[in-house]
This record gives sequence, C-alpha cells and structure tokens, in this order.
Amino acid sequence: MITQKNLESLLKLNESLLPEIREKLMAIRMNPDPLLAQKPLEYVKTVLREEANVIEFPVPHDSYGGLVYYLNGRFYIHINTGQPKVYENFMWAHEYYHFLFDRDKLRDRNHHYMFTDGILDPDERLPHLFASEFLIDNHILRRKFAYSQKAFANESLALQIIRLIPTFEVPYKALVVKLAQEQLISIEQAKEVVDFSYRDFLPDDVSSSLLEPTRTILIDSFEQLLDAAKEGLHDDDLRAIQAQFASHLKKIKKWKEVCREGI
Repeated sequence: MITQKNLESLLKLNESLLPEIREKLMAIRMNPDPLLAQKPLEYVKTVLREEANVIEFPVPHDSYGGLVYYLNGRFYIHINTGQPKVYENFMWAHEYYHFLFDRDKLRDRNHHYMFTDGILDPDERLPHLFASEFLIDNHILRRKFAYSQKAFANESLALQIIRLIPTFEVPYKALVVKLAQEQLISIEQAKEVVDFSYRDFLPDDVSSSLLEPTRTILIDSFEQLLDAAKEGLHDDDLRAIQAQFASHLKKIKKWKEVCREGI
C-alpha cells in the first residue's frame, strides 16, 4: 500500500524505471489501431481477450488484484472483479504488461505473476508504473488538474485530485503519485494528501460507482476450453463435471446478488 512513509522511496524507484517504461510505451503507441488511441483501456481488454483466456471473477481479498500464468500452451489471466472498479481498471493494464513483456518467463511452469501488495518490489513496480503511464495521459492530466485548481480554488488539494478520478478512472493514490512524478505537486504536498480518506469526502458531483466493485463473472472461451478438456472423458464423467460447474456458478451468482443487496 502506498503511504506517506514509502511515497518518497516509491517516487525514486519510479524515476529509475521510467526510461524503460516510456521506451516500451513508445513501441506500443506506434500501433495504428484507432482503439489504442481513443480508448486505451478497451484496447487492452480486447487484446487480452483475443490472445489469452480471460477469467473475470470476484475474490474477497483486498490485496489480491489478479494473476497471469501459462498452462498447456495457453495464457490465462484472472482479473479480480471484487475490488473497486478503479483498481480493476488498473489491473487490466498491469496484467497486460506481464502478458506482453514477460511471456518467456510465463512459459516457465514454475513462474507466474500474481499481483499482491509488494509496492516497492521492482518486478511488480514495473507493471504498476506501466499501468499509470498507459492510463494517465500527461497532457490530459495537466489540463484537467489546472482546471480543477482554478474552478475549485477554495477546495483542498485532496478534493481537487479526487475530481480527476472520473476522467481517468484510476485509483486516487495513482493520481497523487503521478502528479508528484510530473512535478505538478511537490513531494511534501503529495505526502500530505496521499493518506486522505477520499472515500468519505467525495464531492456531490463525483459518482461513487467507480469506487465500488463490478463483481463481473466471465469465463472466457469456456466452451472451447470444455471441448479440449472433455477429450477422452466418459459421458458420465463429463456430465458430472458439467453439473458441478453449473452448481458452483449458481452459488456464485447467488452470492453476487447478496453482495449487491448489501451495498
């Protein structure tokens, strides 16, 4: 977790990793696909769904964001949809980095990437920094932050930053780090606001929906996976597996509805 205590160390680590990340981003942005330029997050989702098997599934664990691994010739990516939407968005870009740049490591059966909270671990800092640079455009950030400071000059810095969340749909702390990294705020200012309880002080014109989980359930290409898995199975075994899957899915959907009712 990013806090006042580790923020300065985090920014120094970011500074050392930025040249590598920006070089990789430059290569990606040479792709003429209009989707990449207009909707970068949707571009990431589309690429991953086209080239890997994506599983969207809620996991009730605050520090677990997702997982990417390789098995039997396929890449599998799990996105935890039990986390707030802004974190889920960030995780799509995070796992895209692993899928794109760690493919050879992932083919090693003993190697996988699971995002937890190793905030100063360079192996996880690279994809985190990539996600930030990919999803937060510098020009848009400068323009929107300047507007927020001017239009809401009587508000605190923390509230001015909160107002950026709907534009970028990324976590509050990612915006604090990015603003400090781009020297739009000082390190001392960033330290003062990074631990702010932003959930409790949302302006009336900022929707709380981005801070809630979607709890989406999607098993990508399930029928294709089932066709591959059922080769050599007896009919009775296959029916038993299908019945068990249907039963588990029914329980999960019921749990999902209970969670929604509790919001």
